[in-house]
Amino acid sequence: MGRDDPGRNPRTEPNAPMHDLEIRILMLLTADIDDQTPQELAAAQVDALTAGALDCVIIPTHMKKGRHGLRMEILCEPHQRDSFTRFLLENTTSLGVRVTEVQRFALRRAFRTIEVRGQSIRIKVALADGRVLRAVPEFDDIRAAGVAAGLPVHLIGEVIRAAALAAFPRGSTLPEEG
Repeated sequence: MGRDDPGRNPRTEPNAPMHDLEIRILMLLTADIDDQTPQELAAAQVDALTAGALDCVIIPTHMKKGRHGLRMEILCEPHQRDSFTRFLLENTTSLGVRVTEVQRFALRRAFRTIEVRGQSIRIKVALADGRVLRAVPEFDDIRAAGVAAGLPVHLIGEVIRAAALAAFPRGSTLPEEG
């Protein structure tokens, strides 16, 4: 079996390419902040995601002179670079933004819905080479199902995750929507 053989076994050939990865060029904008509260940055994070950032994370870091700080990173489309650079400069106390072009390799995703205890639960299914790699329930649906059932989120979450794994076992092909 060669590296490009579609019948390869990824367990015995882990470095063989996956042919259905989505590869995209994106922009990573980074701002280091040492004089703004975490709560203020959390609000800016929500605002960035609402404004269309693909992702926004806040990472604890150590700055020069031993100061504790936070790093905000925004992942966005190339055409959004200037607007999110301005966003960081206007919504944080950072005096500058680092911009890096990055490649993102992402698994193909599909969304399906299952019923658990009378509640509709959205499931994000990650696929590798056309086969299910993992199935993850949407947290908002887990929380809503917990409220409806009068159960703590961690208990209903266990039930829902088990149902998702049963509906979309690892290595299976994804059933058509229906």
